[in-house]
Amino acid sequence: MLLEEKPRAACTYTNPVAMHRWRVWEGEAENKGYYYHADQIFTPLEMTDADGQIVW
Repeated sequence: MLLEEKPRAACTYTNPVAMHRWRVWEGEAENKGYYYHADQIFTPLEMTDADGQIVW
């Protein structure tokens, strides 16, 4: 597990293999999970939300 903190946000990476990331923005009541999809050398290809919708 890895935690990344910035002045207005905190991100927790819970699974480095699946690259699952939880992001919490200051002032928001809801946590949102995002999944990074990467190739064999961990180059990010896309990101999906918990519903499987591509967000990046």
